[in-house]
Amino acid sequence: MPGIKYLVTCLLLLGLNVDAATGASDSLYWVTEIGKAPNPYTVIRIYSCKDEVLKEIWVKDYQIDISRKRTRRKLQKLLENHLVDEQGVADRLKIHVSRIQFTANF
Repeated sequence: MPGIKYLVTCLLLLGLNVDAATGASDSLYWVTEIGKAPNPYTVIRIYSCKDEVLKEIWVKDYQIDISRKRTRRKLQKLLENHLVDEQGVADRLKIHVSRIQFTANF
């Protein structure tokens, strides 16, 4: 009978993992687009868990470096703190507010 106990245990663990995965998908996420010189820019798009664009933030004359862990943390903090205005984004990224423009607010 150890086979039945093993099967029941596996099914229970599988059920717990499915619940954890669906709970984790209830958050926002960001994607960046970067334009190179001579006219550098960065576009930060914020998406819902249903893959809908919620906000699009253009930053002119600035290339964000998402390979840096610190930069990725800053972008994640934007989502966590709901900083969705120009001043909040400028403060978080440490750039001048005149470079930031919101082009989509869905």
